[in-house]
Amino acid sequence: MKICKMLYSDINFEPAAIQPCCNTHAIKVPKYEFHGDEVDMHGYANYINQVLNDLQTDSNICKGCDKLVEINDDEIRNKKLIFSFGTVSLNMHRFLCNCKCVYCNFWHNLRKSYKILPPLKSLYKQSLLRKNCFFSWGGGEPTIQPDFEEASAWIKTIGCSQYIHTNAIIYSKVIEQLLSSQSCSINVSLDSGTREIYEKVKGVKKHDKVIANLCKYREFSNPNAIHLKYIIFNDNNSISEIENFLLFAAKTLQIKIINFSFDFREVCKKAVSQKTIIAAAFLIKRAVDLGLDVIPFFVDDDILQRIKAARI
Repeated sequence: MKICKMLYSDINFEPAAIQPCCNTHAIKVPKYEFHGDEVDMHGYANYINQVLNDLQTDSNICKGCDKLVEINDDEIRNKKLIFSFGTVSLNMHRFLCNCKCVYCNFWHNLRKSYKILPPLKSLYKQSLLRKNCFFSWGGGEPTIQPDFEEASAWIKTIGCSQYIHTNAIIYSKVIEQLLSSQSCSINVSLDSGTREIYEKVKGVKKHDKVIANLCKYREFSNPNAIHLKYIIFNDNNSISEIENFLLFAAKTLQIKIINFSFDFREVCKKAVSQKTIIAAAFLIKRAVDLGLDVIPFFVDDDILQRIKAARI
C-alpha cells in the first residue's frame, strides 16, 4: 500500500489551500481549498483520506515523490488516518515580498494574504499540534505578513520552536526577541558575496541594510541560529563571489551553518550547468575548511552525485 506520513503529520498553509507539503519539485500535491479563519478539520481529514485511496491507483497526485513509500496493508487497512501535526509550514504569504529575486516569479503577482493566527489557534484548540511541533515560516517575506509579529509571539507562548526564512530587509524586534530566547532560527538567502551581485540577483538595492541587520541579529543569537543560503546559478556562480560569501559568514558573522540550493527553473529543465556544479563543489570544500557546516536545501540526488563527481 502506498502512503506518505506527511499526509497526517504535516500541514502547509498556502495562499488558497492547506496541504501536507510544498510543491518544491513540480509534483502535483494534494490541495484542500482554504482562505483563512478556522480550519475545517473534518473536511480536510475526509479529503486526505480520499487522497490516500487515490494514491493506490494511477493517480498523478504525488507521482514521483520519494516520500511516497510502500507499507504492509495490514498496518492501515480499514483505518482512517489519525492527524497529529509535528510540522506546520506557513506559506500563505507566498505572493508577499519586498525582494524581486530573478529566480522567483511569485513577486510578479503580489496579492494579499489571510491572517494566520486564527487558523493556528483553531489547530491548537482541536489538540492537533504536537507538544514539540515545529513551525516553519516560508513565503514570500514573513515580516510583511499582516500578523507575523502577533502569530510568531503566540507560537512562542505554546512552547514551540520556529524557523523563519527572511530576506532581512526589515529588522524585526520580534525575531530579535525570539533569537535572544533561543526559540527560533532564521535562514537568509543572501545568494551573493558582493553588493553588485546581490543587487543583480535580488533585484533591490538593499545590500548594506541586509548586512547591517544580519550583524545586529547576530548580537542576539548563538552561532547556530543564523543560517545563510546561497542559491547557485549562472548569475552568481563565480568562485570569487562564493569565497566572499563564505568569508562573510565565517569571519564577520561567525556563524556555523550554510545552506546551498539551485535555481528550480534550471533544476526542472535539467539545465544546471557544469560551472554551477563546480561552484557548489567549491562551496562545500571551502566552507568545511572555514569550519562551517554545509547543508543542501532541497537538492536532488542526481545533482548531489554530480557535485560528488566534481570533487573527485
